[in-house]
Amino acid sequence: MSTPLDPKKTTLLLLDLQNGFLQRLPPDTSASVIDNAASAIAFARKNDIKLSYIRAALDESEVEAIPDHSPAFANFKKSKEMIAAIHPDAPSTQIHPKLTPQAGDFVHRKIRYGAFMKTHSNSMLEDFASRDIDTVIIGGVVTSGAVLSAVRQLADLDFQLFVLDDCCADHDAELHTVLCEKVFPSQARVIKSSELENLF
Repeated sequence: MSTPLDPKKTTLLLLDLQNGFLQRLPPDTSASVIDNAASAIAFARKNDIKLSYIRAALDESEVEAIPDHSPAFANFKKSKEMIAAIHPDAPSTQIHPKLTPQAGDFVHRKIRYGAFMKTHSNSMLEDFASRDIDTVIIGGVVTSGAVLSAVRQLADLDFQLFVLDDCCADHDAELHTVLCEKVFPSQARVIKSSELENLF
């Protein structure tokens, strides 16, 4: 049996579980992710595991600063509707109400797929360092975007990683499966939310 994790040095990191992104998934997939994430959150709170939330949102100046050669983000600059939808105050960028952060949780905003790059991301790592966090349990959407970026970045920063398969989802279900079964295991242990209790 592996050494139990220390709750005080562990955080549950929830990526992009915001209204707009969840609404773009198939309804049954979105509902499943929300329910499983809610269960993981309840477990974390019961066991004094720190919760960390990251949401994607860009204000007008951050949209304007996107380089025209960016294939993923340049289109935001061409649409007033997209600029409004990705704004930090927009309903679409708020964490889903069933997963709402509470006082004392880490809550940070990012402006690219990766949660640990660009200016806003340094504060999340500073929060981790201030609490001596060495283990990160990851859930969120989408698997091929925010989750993949977080796994790669945090692995390179030498965190011990776990990915909650059933708290993640992708627009391409096959791609989600490939990542969880063939890619993530090289840098993280992939488990179900129901297995969390076995880690502590």
